[in-house]
Amino acid sequence: MAGAAQLLDCHPKHVWRLIRNDPKFPRPIKLAPRHVVIDEDELHEYVAAKREAAA
Repeated sequence: MAGAAQLLDCHPKHVWRLIRNDPKFPRPIKLAPRHVVIDEDELHEYVAAKREAAA
């Protein structure tokens, strides 16, 4: 999750808020009970779509 936060330039708590509140945000993948990741390609697509919508 830290990698997603770094890519989005935000705090990891904000990433969790996006997961909870934005249905278009990529869904997390649970690898272990305390290890969750987000697909990097999906995250890049999400950011590109947000940038395109803002333009």
